[in-house]
Amino acid sequence: MSDIQRTGDWRADSESYTRAMKELADQERAIDMAYGGLVDLDLAYELIERRLQLAVVLVRHPDGRDRAEKDALARKTAVEAVLRLERLVTANVSLDQRTVVRDDPRMDRIHNLLSELVFFGGASLFESHPDPRAAERLVRIAAAALRKHSSRERLNASRDPDLEETTGTEQVADAGRSAAGGATADELEVEPGEEELIFSDFMVLPISQAVLLVRDEIIPGLNARLAADPGNAELQHRLRHLERQADILEQTRFFPRARPIEIEPGLLTAAIVGFTPGGEALVRMRMPIISSTGNRLDRIRELVEAEILRDVVGSGVSPEVDREFRHAMSPASGRRGSSDDPFSATLRTDELFRTLSTRYPFLKRLHDREEMARLVDLAEHSGDRAVRAYLKSASQTDRSFLTGSSGGALGADDEPPADQG
Repeated sequence: MSDIQRTGDWRADSESYTRAMKELADQERAIDMAYGGLVDLDLAYELIERRLQLAVVLVRHPDGRDRAEKDALARKTAVEAVLRLERLVTANVSLDQRTVVRDDPRMDRIHNLLSELVFFGGASLFESHPDPRAAERLVRIAAAALRKHSSRERLNASRDPDLEETTGTEQVADAGRSAAGGATADELEVEPGEEELIFSDFMVLPISQAVLLVRDEIIPGLNARLAADPGNAELQHRLRHLERQADILEQTRFFPRARPIEIEPGLLTAAIVGFTPGGEALVRMRMPIISSTGNRLDRIRELVEAEILRDVVGSGVSPEVDREFRHAMSPASGRRGSSDDPFSATLRTDELFRTLSTRYPFLKRLHDREEMARLVDLAEHSGDRAVRAYLKSASQTDRSFLTGSSGGALGADDEPPADQG
């Protein structure tokens, strides 16, 4: 049996996995806090693998003692692995970096583990049977949000021009988003299929990531070129300039906080172009990237998800969301936390919405292009009753979180994996 140590005790056989998972999660959290949401792909892949390995061990383990506790741990571990993988697959990166995650050879091992888990009965770990009354309340909340934000006039009115030069805080490796990372007026009018590519010589990223980029990527590259051509005065000048720039950025680095700080005119104001939602300064760096204009449905989805989450918090509809919100408001959340507005400072809306979807899988329809287009069309032309009827039917039929975009993106199938021993 793949990786199962036959001690006869599922707790003993899962101990090495839980210990490794904790160490990896602690390292990932430290990087996230220190570098404004930067993702270390090596850590991310290893943590996902460990979680799926543990879920397989628990599902296949013959020890039947404390079955409910074992199943609960298997579900928690498996769902966390899939959520983390979806976050990687859907991360906000430039189009030239879009295949970095999908084509990584480590994805094959993850796909095989997920297939093994499903084949040996783990599909039930992703099923949800929420309280019907809570589901009905969420249907009303989602329908109201879709009706509110599907109107073209309201959508244009919702645009915040102050956000047009900011980016999302999550970056994969060294990839970033366009300097125009927020929603633009064009994006609000672009229909699906009519998106255009945007080529830029610059990217915008948090100061902490800019320092890391200069120190770990650009300067080593210049040192290698200088070693091959020691007398190149231009390279020497460029290297000194970058080292000074990195020193300045590091010394004036702003840690995330609930409110953006006030900057004295003249102090890096030429480089700083905005702030992350958590308050860390964003700087403009010369690095060519390719991005997309996005489209109207993308913007509607963002607004609808944020609206749903704000209405759900504290209602008891999702204990997971309530727990995350309480943590974000508490001192335990660290310097990125905020007792004023955690949604703008600490919580990643897309990640929290996916967490909500694990309990209410019908919400994943918002991440399916055809389903989202159908919902927006209903909201625009058929009224609230039609939207609620459609979502109510979906809430009664969609029971598994491992469906829709998950199945396609993560590669789960029902083929038996090769036995590993």
